[in-house]
Amino acid sequence: MDDLSPKVLIRPLTVDDVPQLMPLLKLSAERWGHLDRFDPVHGAAHLEDRLKNGVGFAAYAGEEIVGVIMCVRVDFGYMLTNDLSTEHFFVAESARSPRIAKALMDALDAYADANRLFVYYNVMDYQGTALGVSDAAARVGKLYLKRGYYPAGVATIRRPSFAPSDMSDRGDAGRLREASSKFDAVDRQ
Repeated sequence: MDDLSPKVLIRPLTVDDVPQLMPLLKLSAERWGHLDRFDPVHGAAHLEDRLKNGVGFAAYAGEEIVGVIMCVRVDFGYMLTNDLSTEHFFVAESARSPRIAKALMDALDAYADANRLFVYYNVMDYQGTALGVSDAAARVGKLYLKRGYYPAGVATIRRPSFAPSDMSDRGDAGRLREASSKFDAVDRQ
């Protein structure tokens, strides 16, 4: 375990940690305005699958998980590699700080170095980007460049033929815009 302070520790995750990860997954659903669709059974199965087929690290404040970085093994369809691709990287707003995010990345990078693995950091804010309300990829991309990572591809998104404002009948557009603006402001601090 890496000791960040008397209050925060970083340690590897196991499948046994899934129940402790659920509150953080629920916070993520709330962030994106999907709390009404949060399915704890699906969430637990999703996290268990990710931990069985990948690796993760958690930031603990006491007994509570306040941040997580989780990766899955890269699967090319015809070949499963040991290299890793980030799937979840989240720090609870109550604990959000650059040192926690850095410590989680340091733990993953040390694991990858020790095992001679590539790490593909994904910075796609799928929903926010699709609605045109997030600049997370640009901000997080700068962090990765400072850490010595380099761009190795491009993600492109095709928006549906209807405008994002037309999504209001699904209830997503307003909630996502509001949630994204709140968290973008926190991320910039």
